Amino acid sequence: MALLSPFFYFRLRRAKKKELATAQKAEQDIAQLQEDCGARLSEARAEAERKAETAHAEHSKALERYAAIVDMEAVSVVRVFGTNGGLN
Repeated sequence: MALLSPFFYFRLRRAKKKELATAQKAEQDIAQLQEDCGARLSEARAEAERKAETAHAEHSKALERYAAIVDMEAVSVVRVFGTNGGLN
């Protein structure tokens, strides 16, 4: 078997180094993408929580307004009909 030329070994080593560098870069890119996705997910969760809290607060305010209206109506009914339901 004939020996391969030194140039062949040089090219082989260079190709392996490039392959290793490419693999390491790919791993770094994947790690960065995972980190970015995690950050985006956290931001989306926080935004959803803020929206849910806002909706809950608005709902509570609407219920309070409705209760106030019902109370005012009840007072009006009592004023018109008295405490015994208008049976005088």
